[in-house]
Amino acid sequence: MPTALSKGRAPLGEELRTLGKLLFLFDANDLNSLYSNTASVNYWPDSSGNGFGVSQTGTARPTFYPNFDTFGNAAVRFGAGGGQHMIMADNDNMDNLLAGAPITTFIYGRSLYNGLSQAIWSKYTSGGNAGPLFRYRNIGATEIYAEYLSTNAADSVQYNVYGSTDCNGVNSLAIIDYTPTSVAHSFINGSVDTLVTSAGGSGLFAGNSSSFYIGALNAGGVTQFLNGDIYILGCYIGALDTTTRRALEIGRAHV
Repeated sequence: MPTALSKGRAPLGEELRTLGKLLFLFDANDLNSLYSNTASVNYWPDSSGNGFGVSQTGTARPTFYPNFDTFGNAAVRFGAGGGQHMIMADNDNMDNLLAGAPITTFIYGRSLYNGLSQAIWSKYTSGGNAGPLFRYRNIGATEIYAEYLSTNAADSVQYNVYGSTDCNGVNSLAIIDYTPTSVAHSFINGSVDTLVTSAGGSGLFAGNSSSFYIGALNAGGVTQFLNGDIYILGCYIGALDTTTRRALEIGRAHV
């Protein structure tokens, strides 16, 4: 029965798979056969087929919860107090797939802490390796904030787009697209939150030697740990047209 973030339609994770051209897709529902309730997550497979799964050991592992929201979605909970996060070591295949291409990120989840910065996903290492950071950040409310980070002045900060919807304690569907040297859009629960024109630069991931993190940022040390739940986290190579984006949003929770 279709339940995952749906109202009588296919689960969001399944519909994202039909898009093709996915960079990565992490769907907590895929963990139902791997983990029991409140189990620590050692490995979260990438459902895109690209093999970009993430792993963790010890107390830094997040926790799995099946059937966790009102639509029957499973969730992976990251607790900031324990510095919980997941990692895929530097992989040139991820860098090469992007190399300046537009991307669209899908985030269905929530923050559980109204304060500070909490990374959702990132691929950035300080020292001149530019890369993206998507995070919850407290700007009057806990909002989704997307940035392109660089310590190289020639790249500059390419975009800085955030959603004004308060995501603290509330399950939200965010779709954020970014086209290098062009524009970035933030859609939260089906509404346009932000449209910005980005500055110049070399583009996402270009020549980026860094590891891929879910729930943390590595910027001269691992910081900005997520305190919240992730149901689905995905990234599409390209900017979705309006018709495709709305087809994913309409009829879903909060939309």
